[in-house]
Amino acid sequence: MKKILIILLFIIMFYPSSVDGVVTNATDTNKVRVNFFYDDNKESLTTRSWLDSYLEDKDDITKEYISINDNKELYNKVKEILKIKKDNLPLIVIGSNYFVGFNEKTKDKLKNVLKSYQDSDKQCNLISKIRNNKDISECLEINSNIYKEDNHILTYLLIILILIVIILIILKIVVKRRK
Repeated sequence: MKKILIILLFIIMFYPSSVDGVVTNATDTNKVRVNFFYDDNKESLTTRSWLDSYLEDKDDITKEYISINDNKELYNKVKEILKIKKDNLPLIVIGSNYFVGFNEKTKDKLKNVLKSYQDSDKQCNLISKIRNNKDISECLEINSNIYKEDNHILTYLLIILILIVIILIILKIVVKRRK
């Protein structure tokens, strides 16, 4: 009986915390997952090389390379779920965030998304849910709260526009009073 309890205790202690793709920070050190859809085009190969180099010393990030030649159905499902219109490769998916193609701007955004996911306590492996035909709604909700692109520029432009309009109105009133 003691042996069975010890075995059960070990199973419980070492049972992975990732259930249906939901991962918690406390028990899974490889919590951030980068899914990289590619083919043999030059951009895919260049991006893969950069990604390998960038992630080389990051133990809390795992990557999966998915050839679309072998996984066209999965690729199309992911595009449909994430509402991706472009058909360019590579396609990098981290949580619910994705990058189509690759350039210098993508590198910075990718680093920001990875940092947000590294700092997050909980996230969901969307690709795993899609592969296993599981409900993805919880996954999309969890991941959508992890990284949100900073769109303060639009807010600042709107504030500046309002200030300009106010200044013009004040100037018009002042000029009218002087007459």
